[in-house]
Amino acid sequence: MPRGFTPQEMEIIRKKLMDAGRVCLEKYGIRKTNVEDLTDAAGISKGAFYKFFDSKEALLFEVLERFEDEYRLELKNRMDDFQGDTAKEQVRSLISESFKLYWQDPLFQFLNPQEYELLLRKLPPDVVKEHLASDDVFVSELVTMWKQRGIHIRKDALHVSALIKSLFYTSLHAEEIGPAFPTAFETLIDLVADHLVED
Repeated sequence: MPRGFTPQEMEIIRKKLMDAGRVCLEKYGIRKTNVEDLTDAAGISKGAFYKFFDSKEALLFEVLERFEDEYRLELKNRMDDFQGDTAKEQVRSLISESFKLYWQDPLFQFLNPQEYELLLRKLPPDVVKEHLASDDVFVSELVTMWKQRGIHIRKDALHVSALIKSLFYTSLHAEEIGPAFPTAFETLIDLVADHLVED
């Protein structure tokens, strides 16, 4: 029987699996990534993989969660870039920038509705619920930061979060919407900003 991994080895292998997960997501997406792709990169057997993650989807979801943590921090750090604009323009610009940041990352290229729904279906319901709740917490933090800058948001944070989620799910269907999507999407952002802020 093979020996177990030391704590240090566990940490190193887990990092290799996470790094491999990001590479595979960017190259193949969720559906075409398999456990062997991940274990080959980490130098472990397929059986050993399950000492680290319950499933391929659990690993890929953690990769996405880590990306979101970095993305959210970057977005908060950019909030001050918009201080010179009107209150409404600050909100509009930040929402627009949030999607540009997302789309620029190679991870977003695989995220079509089918892949996203597949990932959520493969995860435990409590994990999905916690993930969606974290979106609400993040938007609440943005609303608080706006208020600290003297921007009055006319709706509560949950309402703001629902609007931004609606924009996100719309963006997943950009291909079906067609070539007019970019300008149409900016119009939707304008409408959201008009709804939330009164100059």
